[in-house]
Amino acid sequence: MTSFRRVLSPQARDISLVEGPRLAVIPYCFIRFRLKREKAYLFACITDDGIQRILKIMQKSSPEMKLKGIY
Repeated sequence: MTSFRRVLSPQARDISLVEGPRLAVIPYCFIRFRLKREKAYLFACITDDGIQRILKIMQKSSPEMKLKGIY
């Protein structure tokens, strides 16, 4: 993940929560990743198959990670 301030390379085990939009009316939104000490945001199309597959793989590798508002 690249931001204006720095580059983050979190592992799936470092992410405790992945949260999508509250109202999924618009397909493009910010996806929030809650890390141990901070939050990271990704602007993406929530209905994209690639993003969905990546999130499913992340959840399989880290079963304690919660997905909220994604599916």
